[in-house]
Amino acid sequence: MISENKFLELIKSLNINLTASQMNAVITINGPLAFIAVPGAGKTLTAITRIANMVLCHDVFPENILAITFSKASAQDMSKKFHDKFGDLITDKVHFSTIHSFAYSVVMYYSKLVNKNFILIEGNSNINKGMILTDLYRKYNHEYLSEDKLEELSGYISYIKNSMIRYNDLLKEAEDVFPIPHFLDVYKNYHDIMVANNYLDFDDMLTYCLVILEKNTELLNRYRSKYKYILVDEAQDTSKVQYEIIKLLSAPLNNLCLLGDDDQVLYSWRAAFPEVLLNFKKNYPSGNIVFAEQNFRSTKCIVSAANEFIKQNKNRYRKNMITENAEGSNIKLITLNSIDEQSQYIINYLKKEKDYKNTAVLFRNNISALPLVDLFSENNIPFYIKDVVPRFFNHWITKDLLRFLEFAERPFDYGLFKDIYYKMGTYLTKQDIQKLYYDIDNKTNIFKILNMKYPDKGFIDFHIKFDILKNKKPFDALSYIENELGYKDYLNKYAKEFKYSMDNINTILATLKTISSNTGSISEFKEKLNNLELTMSKAKYVTEGVTLATFHSSKGCEWDTVFVIDMIKNIFPTITSIKKAVEDDDFTELEEERRLCYVAVTRGKKQVYLIHPKGSSSVFFDFFQKYNNKKLDESRKKAQEIEKIKQDKEFELELNSLHIGKKITHKQFGAGKIIALKPPNMEIKFSDNLIKNLSIEICLKNRLIKQET
Repeated sequence: MISENKFLELIKSLNINLTASQMNAVITINGPLAFIAVPGAGKTLTAITRIANMVLCHDVFPENILAITFSKASAQDMSKKFHDKFGDLITDKVHFSTIHSFAYSVVMYYSKLVNKNFILIEGNSNINKGMILTDLYRKYNHEYLSEDKLEELSGYISYIKNSMIRYNDLLKEAEDVFPIPHFLDVYKNYHDIMVANNYLDFDDMLTYCLVILEKNTELLNRYRSKYKYILVDEAQDTSKVQYEIIKLLSAPLNNLCLLGDDDQVLYSWRAAFPEVLLNFKKNYPSGNIVFAEQNFRSTKCIVSAANEFIKQNKNRYRKNMITENAEGSNIKLITLNSIDEQSQYIINYLKKEKDYKNTAVLFRNNISALPLVDLFSENNIPFYIKDVVPRFFNHWITKDLLRFLEFAERPFDYGLFKDIYYKMGTYLTKQDIQKLYYDIDNKTNIFKILNMKYPDKGFIDFHIKFDILKNKKPFDALSYIENELGYKDYLNKYAKEFKYSMDNINTILATLKTISSNTGSISEFKEKLNNLELTMSKAKYVTEGVTLATFHSSKGCEWDTVFVIDMIKNIFPTITSIKKAVEDDDFTELEEERRLCYVAVTRGKKQVYLIHPKGSSSVFFDFFQKYNNKKLDESRKKAQEIEKIKQDKEFELELNSLHIGKKITHKQFGAGKIIALKPPNMEIKFSDNLIKNLSIEICLKNRLIKQET
């Protein structure tokens, strides 16, 4: 064990320089502690230094410390940073883990005790969560469950489990709250299947872990004895069930350190439970809260603007982010004529600066990356992107539109027609389609056959429309399918019936049109889609390129230059969040959207660009516009005040130098001499014995006279 002074010398030798707030957190070892750190405040450095202090200065065994992080990557990162700094001094391993990994170890240990074999179905190729939910959805809705809807359904079930919502409470909710029709039937059946077969999904790891620890005192005490000190990183993203596990595990000693920032809660849709931080004093009256408000990352201009922006939120701790970094330049607000121009603007910047690795483009939704990827590829600009957006390329809307285009080229293809006939208002029944199979010859236009069978049903019109479609370029063809072939009507109806977001649908349609805009044929359009998917899959391994990332995935990262796009009215923030705030006085969603923007802006170290199309700026963009204007007015006012002080000093100097007999030159009357000083006036005798009684102030401030030295 070493003394605190020795420890201070040690960390200084390791080039660790902590602020008073950081040091306060490092030396607070026992009891509950909340370390609330603004962006760029050195949270991870504080965490690993605190762990080192516990081991080196307080004889805490490393195996008695459990450091819980939000993701596997974060756990690995914190572990690496700890061992890079202190690995030579602390050889025994501290347990850096995700909460899911810890929970799974508890469940597996318990399963051996009771001889019960649990089967983890996540990532299992034979049986998995997606398969079960898809089958149940088809059973109750007689409809195929698309990938994006499966993700939404799976996410909602995860939300319920993480929020610890009981089934009986779900029964009280209105049907339109749920993401799919017959949700309660699907949910109950899913639960029953999981229990009957001893299946576990990721969320069951947590719920089972909590139940096991609550009901098995001996096992609980085993883990309490093992982990006497618990540290939780990104505590604001902890769900209710996760927090209950942590709270149970840390009691009764409550040597619990929560690190995070209530202004960076981004995952309410994943059941993030910010009350973990916001109710800290309520839960732990004797606990300490330490605020780390110094940002080491960004310039003063970025920090000041972001600080004022987040202060609009009400459900937060009152804090004031500051920095000692250079002033830098204001956040740049770029207004362009269209969404398409934002990609070109960024391309032009990158071609000029060529600082790829230190630049990031951040956006609201993954799909926003596609037009960027397209242009980056065309301009040979390297880029890194974490998410490939496979759901876009395999999305049912993308497939539908390609089928329409292909059927225009092969109007005899029964397989294609069978997939799209009901999506353009042909009013054919399944029986009609089954009978049609025996009439086709794989060379005759299907509408010609249908017109002969049903001459009064208007199939000749479809025949003509598909002939027109065949001769259109992809961009115009997509609009034609939507409007002239009734596909948009089908989408509206489908969205209403199966609870799809028309905003998401319209985004997919708009993105497909953007990609198709420079293609001359269907084959060229399909090739472009294939190339984009391939390019994005390869981009995961690029190390020296521009980073393309969502606002969510950018958290914890930093770049010299950051471009924030999607600053578009009703997209960021969403129309739903604005409506809830205005109509229902519910600011929960709007505040989370604001936190999302706050995180995006504070990723920038030197320069941040906010981009939006003309005439559709979001309220967030408008705030920064007003902020910049206010700073400009303040700057002008300050300059005027400085000029006035300067003029006042000059006036005073000139005034003090005036005396009887002083020779001067007046702009109008020429050379003269002061013959009398009677403030506020003076008498001056000019040539030809002309005597004038003039105002001293007017003469000096308007520089009407020049004194001879």
